[in-house]
Amino acid sequence: MKSLGKILIGIVVVLAVLLTAGWLALRRPDIPWPTLQAKYANSASRYMDLPGGLRVHYRDQGRRDGPVIVLVHGFAASLHTWEPWVARLGSDYRVITLDLPGFGLTSAPEGYTIGRHDFVDVVDQVTARLGVTKFVLAGNSMGGGVAWNYALAHPD
Repeated sequence: MKSLGKILIGIVVVLAVLLTAGWLALRRPDIPWPTLQAKYANSASRYMDLPGGLRVHYRDQGRRDGPVIVLVHGFAASLHTWEPWVARLGSDYRVITLDLPGFGLTSAPEGYTIGRHDFVDVVDQVTARLGVTKFVLAGNSMGGGVAWNYALAHPD
């Protein structure tokens, strides 16, 4: 039994060393904000400052006088998810896409906590500031949950 115990301890130590070495090897510093903006923003990118220190990245594209569609991305995504949709819908609709806090180029202050209702508030504040009162809201994955919760909070 002593030899089995020594083998298990040895395995645990080797695994701990490998995990630590892997973590150290894969660790990377944050990419500077200007570098990210240069790579992922384009001429349609706009930014809106909201209460609480949020700076929301959004795009308002397509036919300005068309019916409005607001598209919300899913988890681990950004407004870039919707670019093919914007290309197809833009000739008939005004298409607004945005990066939720914690995603894409939307920035939040250090220590900012994000919850499902915060996402709904961001969609509400962005559309209100853009003067949009009537729109179709759609989302995929987590964005679908945001759309659902928005509809519950704003049944009109």
